[in-house]
Amino acid sequence: MSVFKDPRSKYWQISLVHPFTGARLRRSSRVTSKAEALKIEKMMLMDYERAESSSSRGVTWEQALGYWIVEIQSRHKPITISGNKKRFEFINGQLGRVRLHQISSVMVSDLIINPLIKKKLSKKTINRYTTLVRGVLKLAFRKELIPSVPYIPNFEEKDYEDYRTLTIKEFENLYFFLPIHMRNKFMFALQTGLRDSNIFALKWKHIDMITKKLVLPSEVFKSDKIHAIPLSLDSLNILSQEYGKHPEYVFTYKGKPTGRSSNSAWYTALDRADLKGLRWHDLRHTWATWQREKGIPLDVIQELGGWKADRMVKRYAHANVEHLRKYVT
Repeated sequence: MSVFKDPRSKYWQISLVHPFTGARLRRSSRVTSKAEALKIEKMMLMDYERAESSSSRGVTWEQALGYWIVEIQSRHKPITISGNKKRFEFINGQLGRVRLHQISSVMVSDLIINPLIKKKLSKKTINRYTTLVRGVLKLAFRKELIPSVPYIPNFEEKDYEDYRTLTIKEFENLYFFLPIHMRNKFMFALQTGLRDSNIFALKWKHIDMITKKLVLPSEVFKSDKIHAIPLSLDSLNILSQEYGKHPEYVFTYKGKPTGRSSNSAWYTALDRADLKGLRWHDLRHTWATWQREKGIPLDVIQELGGWKADRMVKRYAHANVEHLRKYVT
C-alpha cells in the first residue's frame, strides 16, 4: 500500500518507488486525511514524470560529477578528489542515472539527507555531502546544463567543532611511541599548525631555506589564498633532516610521499600512549592553544594558521587571560 498510517504520527505516510532510480521514497504527507495523502502521492509521481519528459535528453548526475572532477583537477586539488571518494560512491548510488533537471530539493532530502540521518551521521558530515551536491549543480548551472540550482539545505552547525589539545606530558609520551618516520611530521605539525593535507603534500618548492619561510599556493590551501609563514629554527632543523631524501616531497617513507597521517601506525601509537580518540587535526588545535598560552594575539594566530574567519580562532581565547588581569581587583 502506497499510503499508510504510522502509529507514532498523526499524519499519513507516503511510500513509493522512485520511477527512475528505483529507490524507495518515504515521507510524511503532513495531512490527516487518507484521501488528501493519496492526492499528494499522485502529485509527486506526476512531478517525477514531468521532470522525465522535460529532460529526457539531459545530462545525468554521473556525467555532471565527471565535469566537476575535471574542473577540480584543473585547479590542482587532488586532495579534494581523494577526500570525497566515499561521498562520490554514496551519492552516485542514489543519483547516478538521474538527470540534472529531475534533481530537486525534495529529491535530495529523500535520497541523500534522510538516508544519512538514518545512518546517524553528524550534521557536519551530512553537510559535506550536501555541499558536494550543491557544488556539482552550481558548475552545471554555469555550464548552462540546468536553468537554476535547486535549494539544498544545510544543517546549522556549532560555530566550531569540539577538540582537544595535548599537554606537554602527553606530547612527550606520544612522541616516544610514534614510529621514527612519523616523528618529524608530528613535530612539524606542532611547529607550524599546518593541516595534515598540507604537510603530507608539502614539496620542496614550497620551502625557501634562505628567507626561512614557507609559501603554499592558493590551489593547495583550504582558504583558496596563498599561505605564507616564517619558519622557526626548530622547523628549519626538521626540514634539514628530511632534505635529500626525495627530490620533490618533503616528508616521505620508503621513497614515497607519506600520505595521510591517520593510519594504523598513528592509531597504534595512540593506544600505547593512552590517547585514544585524539585526531591528527588536534595537533593544529594544540599548536594554536600553545601559541595563545605564550601570549600571541589572536589575529596573529589567525594569520599564521590561515583561518578565514576570526570566529574560528576565538575558541582559543581562553588559553590566555593575562590581558584581562588589570581589570580584576
